[in-house]
Amino acid sequence: MAGKVAQDVDVDYFCLHNRKKKHIDVCMLDYDYINKCMDLDELKGILWTLKSGTEGRYPHLEKFTERKILSMLPPNERSRILQMKSEPSEYHVQEEVDDLTSWMEKMQSSKLLDEMRTSKPRNCFVPPVRNCEQEGDHPEDFAHLQHSRAKTEKTQERAIHASDFRSWQRYDVEEALREIDEDDLIRKEQGVKQHEILRKKEEDRKKELASLPAYIEINVLASEEKRIYADEEKHKGNEFYKVGEMDKALLYYNRSLTFDSSSPIVYANRAMVHLRLRNFANAEDDCSHTVNLDPAYVKGWMRRGIARFQRGKYIGASDDFAEALRLDPNNKGVEKLLAKTLAKLKEAGGSADEKCNSPNSGSCTMKGETPRMSDLDMHSGGEVPPKFKRFEILDE
Repeated sequence: MAGKVAQDVDVDYFCLHNRKKKHIDVCMLDYDYINKCMDLDELKGILWTLKSGTEGRYPHLEKFTERKILSMLPPNERSRILQMKSEPSEYHVQEEVDDLTSWMEKMQSSKLLDEMRTSKPRNCFVPPVRNCEQEGDHPEDFAHLQHSRAKTEKTQERAIHASDFRSWQRYDVEEALREIDEDDLIRKEQGVKQHEILRKKEEDRKKELASLPAYIEINVLASEEKRIYADEEKHKGNEFYKVGEMDKALLYYNRSLTFDSSSPIVYANRAMVHLRLRNFANAEDDCSHTVNLDPAYVKGWMRRGIARFQRGKYIGASDDFAEALRLDPNNKGVEKLLAKTLAKLKEAGGSADEKCNSPNSGSCTMKGETPRMSDLDMHSGGEVPPKFKRFEILDE
């Protein structure tokens, strides 16, 4: 049925509407004249006249003219027209229909699942049980609670009975006042830290939400909708990266992570943008997120090694390149990066067996070294072209 409908519609495969206008006489509508004609625009004019029906319809002559035009076209344009004129087989049509049907079923099931989740009544906020252990959102919250509990226990242990006069005689008022002042100072410092953490978190949240389109309310989106929006923003970021607009690429990667912060590929792609912008600390953080989400992701280890190299963390960089090489033993580019890092480490007076005082070897920096972008090839070991042309490693 689809083939019959396609045949009933005349498609302008040869772009006849863009041809050069030439005078077409009736005597030109001849097999011999068309066979000898070498003017492509004139042949297109003849085909236009034949298809218009002003001089009558001659299907065989039309097909003969089309074959003549095809023989004079460049190979790539000729193959394009032939592909457009060819109809899909029943197998291909059925395959596409099956794919579309499965996608619709998947989307329908996801929609039903999200509706079931959103239909459940949300739990109202209930304050925590008094004196129970509960961790906050940050380690600083937990430390604050621990300090409060320790203070309460200490106060209870030192409580003196009102009739215990000897204990009251030994009671040091100045020491008690000093402890109270220290507790007040600690409590104020912890309050300032807590306020700063919450303020920074809220600022980052507002900044991310401000970058989103005005018509999107992220709090009311279902999980499947968030994933779709995240993929769209990621693809936009990839397109801007390919044309070299790093600021816009960074904006769209930030948007994608606002919708879905569990994608290691988006973190790795944003790390690539930070490397191009020379934000090596941010690049290292994004790569750390990548390898935490997917420890088998080779590019995450490789890019974190590059970021650490540029920050002078040669031991951590060598560890990252070694892990990437373990995951992909046939990667020649990683081999060259590891060799250059070890050479730089040796030149700086260190060795791969050294361990720094910090538990994270990535924080080690060789003294007297100023890392430069030209010290390390970002891809395969050759000279680094201007603007990091060999950086073009993105995941779709």
